[in-house]
Amino acid sequence: MFSITGGPPIISSTQTQHALHGQKGQIKCFIRSTPPPDRIAWSWKENVLESGTSGRYTVETVSTDEGVISTLTISNIVRADFQTIYNCTAWNSFGSDTEIIRLKEQAGGHGLVLHPLLPVPQYEVMSLPRAAGSFIALEKQEWLPADPTAPR
Repeated sequence: MFSITGGPPIISSTQTQHALHGQKGQIKCFIRSTPPPDRIAWSWKENVLESGTSGRYTVETVSTDEGVISTLTISNIVRADFQTIYNCTAWNSFGSDTEIIRLKEQAGGHGLVLHPLLPVPQYEVMSLPRAAGSFIALEKQEWLPADPTAPR
């Protein structure tokens, strides 16, 4: 008896990623695949880009121990970029997977860019009453995975 190991790629990315208007933005797609993907392509509107640069768009792909990260970088983000649907698709000999990703304008404009594959801090603030009507605020920090479906 024999067994076959492998299967089509599995893409796990945050479906809504953030960028600042007027700045450079990145959309990331994380692919797990055995065998590794033969092809990864980003598509949006009438465009398809597998690697390199086309206008304001650049695609870079990096292999890691856990899989492959494909990044679509958009220079000088404009309003229309926030209304565009981006598709990351990966293929191998067993099949394909596609993830639809939207870019959302990041509030505040403080230059903080969250990486979609890394955990982000969540803060819980509690107010405790003190004498004469004043309050003390206690803060508890908990690290949550960027992917809300990931186990805590």
